[in-house]
Amino acid sequence: MGWKWRPQWTLRSMLAGTAVFATFLGAASWELQRNKKLWMKEKQIAGKIEEAGGDVYFDWYMGAGPVRRIHWLERRPFRWFVDTKYFGRATMVNLCACDVSGDELCSLSLGHLEHVWVLRLYGCRRVGDEIGPTLGKLKRLQKLTLSHTGITDYTIGCLHALPDLMELDVRGANVSTSAVDALPQRRWLRVTGLGTSGVEYAPPMSNWLPRAQKGERTE
Repeated sequence: MGWKWRPQWTLRSMLAGTAVFATFLGAASWELQRNKKLWMKEKQIAGKIEEAGGDVYFDWYMGAGPVRRIHWLERRPFRWFVDTKYFGRATMVNLCACDVSGDELCSLSLGHLEHVWVLRLYGCRRVGDEIGPTLGKLKRLQKLTLSHTGITDYTIGCLHALPDLMELDVRGANVSTSAVDALPQRRWLRVTGLGTSGVEYAPPMSNWLPRAQKGERTE
């Protein structure tokens, strides 16, 4: 008995395919709207950090971004759709040598940037232990620079909550070896500057400075 083509089979296939496509399109649209709200929220936080003299880098950056660049999103109609130079989640915050206090950093909602994995606070001398609880909220943090800040062992204790922390720089900070050794990440944690409390402050390398301090435009 040979196979016979039946019109209803084609119709069923078309209906099933349409249903699958509509479901996929609806899910993608919902996810896009959800992410766009997060992008806009993080963009507002980034604006505050940039006003304080720092930089915030996103995983997709439209323009001369340091991470990745998507040229096709800079063309129409995609440019109209995205409507922002920031596309993605904030992944790096650089506040090297910025004149901000720990309380000011907390008020900037730094702890709401959940995808940040690099944070540089080198030379922020007014930043003290008040920043500790905020650092504990950055669960994806991998590289943390606290050189020449006013932190103590209390802030180091707040880093227990960061399971992915891999690099910690505490040069010139009043931090004890015992506090760092008590961290659960100590087996793999690469620590720089232990026992260097009181070491003279040296200006950061030029490539570490935020764009505003280099005189570059941030718009």
